[in-house]
Amino acid sequence: MGKIESTRTSIFSYIKNDIICPLCGYKFSKKTSFLDLNFHLNYCGAEKIFHIKTNMALKKILEKKEDTNEYNKWKSESKKIKKNISENDSDMINDLQLVIDYNEEEDIYEEHLKKERKYSDAQEKYVELRKFLSRKKSLMDFSMIIECKSFSQMFKSLKEINIYYNIIYVYNKKNNEKKNYSLNFVINKYIREMIKLNIFEVINNENILSFSFNNTKVDFEMIGVILSILIIYPEIKIRYKIPLILFKLLINQKISLNDVKYSNKNLYDDLSKLTVNKDISHLNLFYTYDGNELILGGAHIKINSFNVFDYVEKVVNYEMNKYKKQINIIKNTINQFIPKKYLFSFNAEQLEQIINKNL
Repeated sequence: MGKIESTRTSIFSYIKNDIICPLCGYKFSKKTSFLDLNFHLNYCGAEKIFHIKTNMALKKILEKKEDTNEYNKWKSESKKIKKNISENDSDMINDLQLVIDYNEEEDIYEEHLKKERKYSDAQEKYVELRKFLSRKKSLMDFSMIIECKSFSQMFKSLKEINIYYNIIYVYNKKNNEKKNYSLNFVINKYIREMIKLNIFEVINNENILSFSFNNTKVDFEMIGVILSILIIYPEIKIRYKIPLILFKLLINQKISLNDVKYSNKNLYDDLSKLTVNKDISHLNLFYTYDGNELILGGAHIKINSFNVFDYVEKVVNYEMNKYKKQINIIKNTINQFIPKKYLFSFNAEQLEQIINKNL
């Protein structure tokens, strides 16, 4: 939740210098841990409705990062603490992680790629990507014929083959009549089938294809395969646009309330109502969501017209953090075909343009 996320700083280490809280003037000594400091700043910021100042203070304090050895030592200690904690205390730890969520090695690598991202012309970066894809494809420049007795077998085979092959599907009908289908046809057929089964949804006024991350029927590996194919083969097009939220999640870009519309329409509607109402104090709404406090002491901090946007932002972050496993499945599938350094060289808007064939 806090800005300690995405840094190497150990939440259990101590600050190196005496620090005065920029919000209330309280003085912290060198014996104060980053954990306690973050708790204070979040609570103090919420009480005084200085959300922007809180983030600025955290960013300034965390500019001095810990070295790698200390980070690895802290990570090891963190795992021991988690392992030894009792079941009764597990909820407490989950609440703490809403305020400060440390990164695994994979997250740090992705953050590093994000920082190294060069904001040059998107077309230049796209040319570099196409050069890489062309080299890979030239190594497998031959056709692969796959015979299937059903469309479901065709869909399943997509996840079991290298999509750099030139694939031709042969469909055997009951009367032994054989018919050839292209990869383009199979991809679009799969999407149509998922729409019929209500696994994918089409937002008609925007022609955007969406799905719920908490839907257990969604094949997230297949989504990764489809996105990879749409990047590798520019000639393959689908009838629908892929929502921006998916690309933001893939490269750890900040999610907005408007993005949630394409993954959780009910939550989007509810939060939107809060932001347009002038007086919400009568709702008795506090800094809690899904049975958890969004900030320390959140169960006692009431939501009003001044802090409602901060509350909405924290709810959105909480909701999206629940789907890290599903996002990682999509990421790992894409990375089988396209290295992260290429994926993270683009921002979400540029990735959307590539997939939706607007670049």
